[in-house]
Amino acid sequence: MAAETGKVDLHKRPVKCPKCGAQLEVPRSTKATFDSRGFVSCKLSCQHCRTFMTGIIDPFDGALLVSAE
Repeated sequence: MAAETGKVDLHKRPVKCPKCGAQLEVPRSTKATFDSRGFVSCKLSCQHCRTFMTGIIDPFDGALLVSAE
């Protein structure tokens, strides 16, 4: 199941770190990665506690849903 890439718009999305609770503004990449189920996925890290996170963009409302790795 290879990931595909495509162009997406550059909007900042607010997201809360699941570990420390810090509020982050995450810019969307110009290249999106799609997982095997068709969700746009991303990897990022918290600027405050350095926790690595993975996330998907909810196709219904565009919210970025994250979890700590």
